[in-house]
Amino acid sequence: MSTLAFKAPRRTLGIVTVSVDKWAAASLREIVGSLPGFSITGEIDRWDASDGALLQDLRQRQPDVCIIDFDNNREAAVARAEQIKNTMPAIAVFALASESRPENIIEAMRSGCSEYLLKPPARERVVEALVKHEQKKRERGVPAKRGKAYAFVGVKGGTGVTVLATHLATRAARRGIKTLLIDQHPALGDISVYLNLGKHQYHFYELVHNVHRLDPELLEGFVTKHSSGLHVLAAPDSFGATGRPSEKALESTLDFLREEYELVIIDCAPGLDSYNVGSIDRADAVYLVAAPELPSVRNLVRYLEHLTRFDCPPEKTRIVINRYDKRSAIRDDQIEKTIRMPISFLVPNSYAEVVGAINSGTPVPANAKTELAIMIEQWVDTLVDKPVAKLEHKRRFGILGL
Repeated sequence: MSTLAFKAPRRTLGIVTVSVDKWAAASLREIVGSLPGFSITGEIDRWDASDGALLQDLRQRQPDVCIIDFDNNREAAVARAEQIKNTMPAIAVFALASESRPENIIEAMRSGCSEYLLKPPARERVVEALVKHEQKKRERGVPAKRGKAYAFVGVKGGTGVTVLATHLATRAARRGIKTLLIDQHPALGDISVYLNLGKHQYHFYELVHNVHRLDPELLEGFVTKHSSGLHVLAAPDSFGATGRPSEKALESTLDFLREEYELVIIDCAPGLDSYNVGSIDRADAVYLVAAPELPSVRNLVRYLEHLTRFDCPPEKTRIVINRYDKRSAIRDDQIEKTIRMPISFLVPNSYAEVVGAINSGTPVPANAKTELAIMIEQWVDTLVDKPVAKLEHKRRFGILGL
């Protein structure tokens, strides 16, 4: 029998087994015991412990890998795998079972398992799974070059966030910048419609649910590609399709995506729920988009107050007034006086131009030479060329803000 070559981990990686029968447990002890750098640090052999007791035990042991037997009580095994991944996503969960039916494997993977091992445990297969996990863990520990990420949030519905996000993202992609646009709406996001991408097979929250398996190859199967070169992670196109991944899983997903792309733009739904707060926390800056009208400005004040409570640094916040006209009832200086901070961008009111772009599924081209097109081009410059911390906050950017 051939052996699998591998580099021993720099530290011992702990493995805990859960409800594994005595024959399989003995085989695992023999296999793991012969591997330098790996050790079985715990064997939990009963299902009668409550979910809380199991999680408490795992928190105390802090294993790198948890191997769960799926034969004794498959329903309980699925529930525990999901619970472990939602509360402790750093732990890799392996399924161990006697049958390899496709539906069983799919169910285990959906519950959070990254590997599906068969009984009796085969040495090469176990070693392969452990080494693969160790290599991924080691790679994640290497400082990676992080791209820039920006969250876009409308202070009320209909402020035009998706229009701005799609134009900025496609314009950056056409410059050759590796760009990802995320539609973080929980249902019926519009990015796929605005970019005429058609029906998509997967959505962003499915990727978050699979954070335990996330690597460049898996990501490739989830993104939709636009003709500009832009990669898109779409929103669900139906209600109730997201499930509820943990905030920690969402943040871990965003951290991974920042390592894969030079620029990540997140189109958030209105509001400051835990997902939006997580995205803002992981972003270099948040753009709050409002309109020059009283309800929008009122909401903008409330958003700024809440971001302060969430410990979001003031220098991380950008104010955008969309659909601005010099004849607007509320002037830009009045808005700045109300919110006590400068406006970063005044986006011109180009209704016909924007509606035409939406209905055709084609963003306004860079060579349009319109106020909107030129302003978008200048805005992209600030996203990719200038470090966020060095932006001059006392100055408004864009055609109407110069």
